[in-house]
Amino acid sequence: MIGEIFGGCLCGAVRYRIIGKADGTCHCHCDYCRKSTGSAMVTWTTVAKKDFDITQGELTLFASSNEGRRSFCPSCGSHITLEYDKYPDYVDVTVGTLDVPGKIPPERHIWASKQIEWVKMDDHLPKVRVI
Repeated sequence: MIGEIFGGCLCGAVRYRIIGKADGTCHCHCDYCRKSTGSAMVTWTTVAKKDFDITQGELTLFASSNEGRRSFCPSCGSHITLEYDKYPDYVDVTVGTLDVPGKIPPERHIWASKQIEWVKMDDHLPKVRVI
């Protein structure tokens, strides 16, 4: 995706804008994503931090591992971003919080080795066992 796209949390307290390219969109099946969202998997897209702006409200950060931090709306709890220390110039954004999530289709599954057994991945996307 190249251009401008907007998103935000469930309650509307946090809004953001992505300008530029979203890349590496994937369905993640890891334990951290599952536990932090309560979902069987989470769909992420990666953007350069310089192309991601919070336009309204503030996010709360949580160190979910030794390598990364997740952010969420302090009012409604919507999970918005994930940042890794080893990729300081990029941020992963939850596709489900985009105003039009269908504009950024997934490219692959990651942590497929951790998928829940009743999740059926018959979409012909590449499946990466671990990252």
